Amino acid sequence: MAKKYLLALDSGIGGGRCVLVDLEGNEVGSAYQEWTYIYPEGVPGGVEFDPDNLWGILCSQIRKAVSDAKIAPSDVVSVSATAQREAQVYFDEEREIFACPCNDTRAMNESLELGRKYGERIYRITSRFWNSGVERLLWFKRHKPEVFKSIRAVLIMSDWMLYRFSGEFSAEPSNASNSGVFDVTKREWSKELLDLLGLPLDVWPEVHRSGDQIGEITSKAERETGLKRGTPVVAGGGDAQCGSLGTATVENGQIAAIAGTTTPIEMVIDKAIIDGEMKTNTNCHVVPDKWVLESNAGASGIIYRYFRDSFGHLEKLLGEELGVSAYQLLDQEAARVPPGAGGLFAFLASHVPGIEPNPPASILGLKPGGMSTLTTGRKEIGRAILENVCYGVRANIENIERASGIEIGELRLCGGESRSRLWTQIQADVLGKPVWIPKVSEATSFGAIICAGVGAGYYDSVIGAAKELVKCERVVQPDPKMHETYDILFDKWKRIYEKLSEIVKENLVGPVY
Repeated sequence: MAKKYLLALDSGIGGGRCVLVDLEGNEVGSAYQEWTYIYPEGVPGGVEFDPDNLWGILCSQIRKAVSDAKIAPSDVVSVSATAQREAQVYFDEEREIFACPCNDTRAMNESLELGRKYGERIYRITSRFWNSGVERLLWFKRHKPEVFKSIRAVLIMSDWMLYRFSGEFSAEPSNASNSGVFDVTKREWSKELLDLLGLPLDVWPEVHRSGDQIGEITSKAERETGLKRGTPVVAGGGDAQCGSLGTATVENGQIAAIAGTTTPIEMVIDKAIIDGEMKTNTNCHVVPDKWVLESNAGASGIIYRYFRDSFGHLEKLLGEELGVSAYQLLDQEAARVPPGAGGLFAFLASHVPGIEPNPPASILGLKPGGMSTLTTGRKEIGRAILENVCYGVRANIENIERASGIEIGELRLCGGESRSRLWTQIQADVLGKPVWIPKVSEATSFGAIICAGVGAGYYDSVIGAAKELVKCERVVQPDPKMHETYDILFDKWKRIYEKLSEIVKENLVGPVY
């Protein structure tokens, strides 16, 4: 009898991924392709994508993953999806009329207005008062009323991928939590907020639980993807919540960091918490009847990628010859630098809730060459960048601990950062807590795979499946002496962060090097 496989699509900011896993949780195939966006003229901050183009890329990755795995398309028995949570697609009566990734910021003015007028009221219901999808609808209502009037459905990006598979409009709570009009406690669209903002209720689809089957692959999708018509299509979830599921972060008080372009941090809670200080967000988990208390440490992987691309050209070439990642070579260099990065402190798009606005992108403490022997070079800068991310993660975890009243025991870490032995050791030393690394680092895709298996009846529940399938690769223990050193360095970093933020407020800001 042929083996059976589960498939998940994972749509990130930089590209699309297809992953194939067997029913025992072993990855058998994957494919990834970067994509580009459209920057419309006359729309400051506007970023869009062509739905047909992106779907074509995803379909090609499905075919490639299936081909590389050397399996028959009919052996794929269920599909699901996960994606960036603020990305949206609008439909009129016939087709998609607008699509954007989460980094579309055209509605910044609308966001600020909402915060000023209704911030606390919105936060009380949604646990957020800015940076949610609803502001784009208000932007269209103001700037393109003819388009606004034609909107008949609004989908989050992962729900749009399920639509392309099945032809069905649907929503699920973990993605809907980022819409700005979803009552996270009741797990339903908020008629109160929609009435307040003058927005229609009927454009928001029926809400299904993650792991529920919402349809089947259509004949059209069969032609496009090569997958078999009638294959179950299952509700997945938001990228961060699927990442938490893919690390088996499913019980009250467990916490995960999903280190990708940015680093969202999520603590599982049994009851929705509306943070009185408004420093954290509560979102629905992909696990039924559970929530996540969330914060975000800001840019992480994208900063180290910039460092690699700007200063690691030789490492990229050498890595290709040696069959290793350029990141590994840069890590080896940074590992020779002691904690504190030779006196450097980096502030590169890190985010500490409650200290607003973010400081300017800066690296402080650089010592030029010349007559001085006290120079700083690439290895110190690389270490400072890694420490910057780890400090940001700690600051955000401390906010989550205060809001929840729960002290963490360990951090579960997935994503690109988890593949770096240096980075994970620094994180453990900064926190003074063990860092748990899953065997499958792309845990977000794996979380959607779990949903696919539950929806097709191969596992009883998402919690049970996560505990059965997610395996630990290693646990990184903190060095007590290093933690003492990093306690002092973290306090300095945070004090400087606060001072730089004050400079921004005083409009005396410029690049600081």
